[in-house]
Amino acid sequence: MKLLLEDRVEQAFRHLQPKEVEKVERVFYALQTEPFENIRKRFQIHKLLIPEEQVFVLRATPQLRILFKYGEEQTLIIEDIVSHKMLEKFYSGRHK
Repeated sequence: MKLLLEDRVEQAFRHLQPKEVEKVERVFYALQTEPFENIRKRFQIHKLLIPEEQVFVLRATPQLRILFKYGEEQTLIIEDIVSHKMLEKFYSGRHK
């Protein structure tokens, strides 16, 4: 699977601790190299309930979440990396 990183992802990386960066990079590597069925079994993935958008949340660490969308031709668009607290604050009650 091909990954496209939005600018917010690059900004988020600058604020992460080195161990967090390492863990997120491992998740990105898995997303690129493993079949998506394996990814769904290996990581917790939920859909956010946002009108007219298909945004999903993947648990990268106990504290960090990766927001992504499905793109065309086997592409995942990585929208952002956020803390669990931030996600709960802004999207409380909006996931399945």
